[in-house]
Amino acid sequence: MRRNAIALLGLAAALAAGCSSPKPLSSRILHNAVYPNDYVERGKVRLKGGSYENSNNHISVELLRIADGDLNGDGVPDAAVLLGSNTGGSAVFEDVVAVLNRKGGPDPRARTFLGDRVRVDTLAIRDGAIYVHMIAHGPSDPMCCPTLAVSKTFAIKGDTLFERP
Repeated sequence: MRRNAIALLGLAAALAAGCSSPKPLSSRILHNAVYPNDYVERGKVRLKGGSYENSNNHISVELLRIADGDLNGDGVPDAAVLLGSNTGGSAVFEDVVAVLNRKGGPDPRARTFLGDRVRVDTLAIRDGAIYVHMIAHGPSDPMCCPTLAVSKTFAIKGDTLFERP
C-alpha cells in the first residue's frame, strides 16, 4: 500500500512539473534491447526481434516472456523479461531480468538464474516485485521432465534481484 502511494506521488509530481505521462516499454523495444548474458564473451547480447544467435560459438538467446509493472516505486511502468539461453546442447538456461524504464528506454538492471529447462507458467509484476511460478526439477526428476511446482518472488535492490520470503 505504501509503495503504491509513493508511486502515485511520484507520478503526480512529474505531471505537475509539466512532464508527459510515463511511456511504457513497448514489446518492440524489449525484443530489440541489450541484455546481460553469462554465456557470451562480452557478457551482453543484443536481441533482434526477440532473439540472438551466434553460430560460431553455438549460442542462442530468446526472449520467452514479458511482464510489466512498476518495480522501483517511481510510478513509471518497468518490465521483467524471461530469457532462455542455449549453448549448443540440450540445456536451456532461463534467467529473469528486471528492466527499469528510463524515459521510455530499457535499462536492464538486475537478473537472476531460474534454472535449466524449467517451465515458467507465470511471470508477473505485483506490488513492486517480480513473481514467478514455475515447474522446476525435483530431486529425482530427469532433466527432460520437471515436476516440482515452485513460486518465487524477487525484488530489485540496486543491481541485484534478491528472493523475498
